[in-house]
Amino acid sequence: MKICVTIFNNSLDSHICNFINSINNFDFFFKKLEAIDDKTNVLTLIILTNQSQRNQTKILKKLLKHINSNFIFLIPSSWDRNSIMTHNKTINYPIKISDFEKSLLKYANNISASFENFILNNQNLLFANKQKHIYLTEPEAHIIKLLFESKKVSKYRIKKEVLKLKSEVESKSLETHLYRLRKKLSLLSSNIFIKSDDNNNLVIEKN
Repeated sequence: MKICVTIFNNSLDSHICNFINSINNFDFFFKKLEAIDDKTNVLTLIILTNQSQRNQTKILKKLLKHINSNFIFLIPSSWDRNSIMTHNKTINYPIKISDFEKSLLKYANNISASFENFILNNQNLLFANKQKHIYLTEPEAHIIKLLFESKKVSKYRIKKEVLKLKSEVESKSLETHLYRLRKKLSLLSSNIFIKSDDNNNLVIEKN
């Protein structure tokens, strides 16, 4: 799973960044704080440092005005958490790698994903609006999440990550899932559809 990481002082040679880079079970990539999109579908880890709490808190409060359910905050244990925010997606450090991975996995399993006015929640319910929704199977939901995140995803990646198929294995499983998924989407809305391009990719678009 991809996880975006941003650090308040933008220092990629800090001890905490070295800690992040030592973890192999997630696909981390770094972004500057000002480049963070509050509408992202990617789990985003925002790291606060042991520098001035007052200065970081000012920036943090601005960010929290557009709170995204996919934000997680890594906070020094020396900080007074209650004086910062009521947001409950926080992890204190120092922390063991195993405990950190467990916390990330817990939050990763609960993130939502969106595309235009469509939202997929962590119960695999895809909403076109607050009243109208459809239930997706686990593979269907995984495919939609990948498409919401990247807009274009190779069929090879879906076979590997979603269906756990080896590249040399021929299977109609993907096409079966796509047929059912497209049928469900058509019942939900005529404004969203999935198509295949000439490079063996899947692309999600809105009319």
